[in-house]
Amino acid sequence: MKYQVSIGFRTLFSSITFFYGHVTILLLALIPSLIRAYQMLQNLDTPLILELVVESTRIIMFVLMVPLLEKREYAVIKQKTFWDELLASASLKLKNNFPHIFIAQLVIYILILAVLGNVLIRILVNSSFLYIIELFSLDGYAESAVYHAYLYFLKNISIIPLTMVFVLKVIGVGQSIRR
Repeated sequence: MKYQVSIGFRTLFSSITFFYGHVTILLLALIPSLIRAYQMLQNLDTPLILELVVESTRIIMFVLMVPLLEKREYAVIKQKTFWDELLASASLKLKNNFPHIFIAQLVIYILILAVLGNVLIRILVNSSFLYIIELFSLDGYAESAVYHAYLYFLKNISIIPLTMVFVLKVIGVGQSIRR
């Protein structure tokens, strides 16, 4: 059990270092983060196109994470053989890790990233909320709108993209046995 928990922690920490170590992915994550903050400031009274931009950006970000994790050029995402090899490798990885390592990774994710990450974000938002209002001159907005804008910005720049990386790593992307 100790071994499986160790793998769960390594998966989480390597996900964090991967995400924050790739400027391209981080910059892409800013798009949904800023749009979500804007949507919250506007009490979700925003054009539908913004939602399409958020989801499209997430899909692009997810797809671009794959070659980065695999340490390959972006051009491989156009190659069917790359995806076939990746799916075969991921299938084998899941088969070998299920259920013990997979469950340990899932538990670590839930406890650390989902629970602790969200708690830490709320603590950060609560402790710096008034400063953010002053810094960005947001006193013309309802406090609840600013609070949620700040909260959703931080979640979209951390929890959501880290979850994408974590899922890819759990299924074995970036840890392929081929090559």
